[in-house]
Amino acid sequence: AIKSIPAWAENTQYYHPRDRNGKELRTRYTTERVDQALKEYVASCEDASSAVKSVLAKLAKNLCDQGHLPAITQASHTNLILSTAAHHAANANALGWNMASIEDDSEQKHPGHFSNVWPYWMDRSESVGNTFTLDGLFLLTAPNMSGKST
Repeated sequence: AIKSIPAWAENTQYYHPRDRNGKELRTRYTTERVDQALKEYVASCEDASSAVKSVLAKLAKNLCDQGHLPAITQASHTNLILSTAAHHAANANALGWNMASIEDDSEQKHPGHFSNVWPYWMDRSESVGNTFTLDGLFLLTAPNMSGKST
């Protein structure tokens, strides 16, 4: 749609289009040819959307029926963990932190002991360090924004 009728155009071929709710747009003009092209475009978009939805529904059904969901879930969790580690490492490098080291202490009873750690995206002066030991499998659950990451 255009805002005004061109001076060279025949006034009879232009009219005010209607919006998707049927309301006449008094500040715009269009022609039958443009209006028809727009209708065909919208119909093509709806057809493409339906086709994509159909393909995605079939894909989702196949993934469920063939038992691929556990592998997809595990891959997405692995991706989340690795991307978090990569962001942590990038930020640590930017801040000039030292490289972490692994110490073999045969007398230590717990495989994962962390002392005074804080979220990589926070300044150390603004955070509280956490010390904890991981020995087994843990699932941390809580409401959003409740401090699970700190």
